[in-house]
Amino acid sequence: MILERIQAGIYAANCYLIGCEKTKLATIIDPGGDVDSILQLLEKHSLQLHSIILTHGHGDHIGGVDGLKMETDAKVHVHTLDGPMVKNAAMNLSNMMSGPDVSFYPDVLLKDGQMLQVGKLELKLYIHLVTHVVVYVFVLMITCLQVILYLKDQSAVQILKAGHLSKS
Repeated sequence: MILERIQAGIYAANCYLIGCEKTKLATIIDPGGDVDSILQLLEKHSLQLHSIILTHGHGDHIGGVDGLKMETDAKVHVHTLDGPMVKNAAMNLSNMMSGPDVSFYPDVLLKDGQMLQVGKLELKLYIHLVTHVVVYVFVLMITCLQVILYLKDQSAVQILKAGHLSKS
């Protein structure tokens, strides 16, 4: 498994690349901008972008979606409650940020507990964590011996290996 964090966009939103080493498929979580840097990271690992997961629809987390969609065949996944937000620059606040207005139609509207397969990796998407926005996406990734816990509102990735918790 490949896991890298990128501080993307003018607001340096935490963006994560998760890739399957076996199939070379990857997902990006919250591409806030810096599309060229994200594409270079995909190229560095010889990965093909399979999907884009949005934890929520604010402009600082979605600024790179249009650019990645133009360069790849990746499908955009967002919770059903944030679907209207990504379609409207005023609702996602991108019209008030430094940069272009951002609006697009997501490919997949997520529901709680939905599974997403990225190569040999399984991501279980947990929704409805109460934070400063309507929803946040909580991603559990299950691999042979690792469970990755992606908790966006703490900007941390917790790695659980055989009962041992370490932070990276």
